[in-house]
Amino acid sequence: MSGPSPREWLAQEVEELLSVGLVGLYEFPEILQNSEFTLDEASTLATSKDVAEAVIAQSLATICLLRWPSADIIDGPISVSVLDEPASWGWLPSRLYFALVPRDEGASSGEDRDD
Repeated sequence: MSGPSPREWLAQEVEELLSVGLVGLYEFPEILQNSEFTLDEASTLATSKDVAEAVIAQSLATICLLRWPSADIIDGPISVSVLDEPASWGWLPSRLYFALVPRDEGASSGEDRDD
């Protein structure tokens, strides 16, 4: 009897994270690298992309551009084609990053705001 595949495992992790908030694309490779799975960089990115595409296809989230640390959406929803760019899976200049934002959060993802 074998356990889940890296894709199945990552999908579950991402769905759990989305249930409480957004998930930065940079987190996908980090989550896999800190797991029991041993994947090379190409497999890590391919698995990350497959999971992100599946989450979007299921209408669970959209891709948005955010600026750390506020979690304010700068732009979005953004085309799924951004997942094809290797730079999208890391930090961008000026503390920007792409993230999957749960559909129910819409354009107001600032859940930590008290003002």
